[in-house]
Amino acid sequence: MPPTDRVRYLDTGAQGVDVSHHQGDICWETVASESIAFAIVKATQGDKFRDTLWEKNVRGAMASGLAFRSYHYADPFRSSGPVSEADHYLSVVGQVETAVLDWEGAALKLGVDEQADWIGRWMTEVDADGLMLYCSLNTWGDLHPHVSGSTELWVAWWDSSYWPHKPPPHRIVDTGAKMWQWTSRGTVKGISGPVDLNQVL
Repeated sequence: MPPTDRVRYLDTGAQGVDVSHHQGDICWETVASESIAFAIVKATQGDKFRDTLWEKNVRGAMASGLAFRSYHYADPFRSSGPVSEADHYLSVVGQVETAVLDWEGAALKLGVDEQADWIGRWMTEVDADGLMLYCSLNTWGDLHPHVSGSTELWVAWWDSSYWPHKPPPHRIVDTGAKMWQWTSRGTVKGISGPVDLNQVL
């Protein structure tokens, strides 16, 4: 059985971070003391790259009592395709209750139908109980008619006027997203430099 995905059970308004090796070494005990409830940790990219701090970040987040999920960064122009990328992700993270696909960057150079097909094939291969797609609000505007309704949305739209626990704007609520990345320039003690901040919806 995969480890329980405690992110599913967090209250609306819970705050979290998403991190990768770009954040360097993180003091997770300090992060947890900053009213951060969860972490989404990069595991893989493409069909070869394994994040160098994946295991350390997961161990640190778990030891500090944070709920966590792992994510895969799609890299369709540098891999053998969605099935290969999904298999690589699973080889690193093992069986997971909720799999997260990060869809941005070069992946957006594909046509909309190609994007939807690629995402669907990755999700099918991963075959997790829960599936979540990360993308920008603009990207979701193009993709939402083509993506399975069973896929949870984690949407990015940065709002410099927002602060934690304030009601999210209607444009975010109207997407039906389960999670909102509201800034890429957050500050959290225990993490050096800016970090993405997210809110459960």
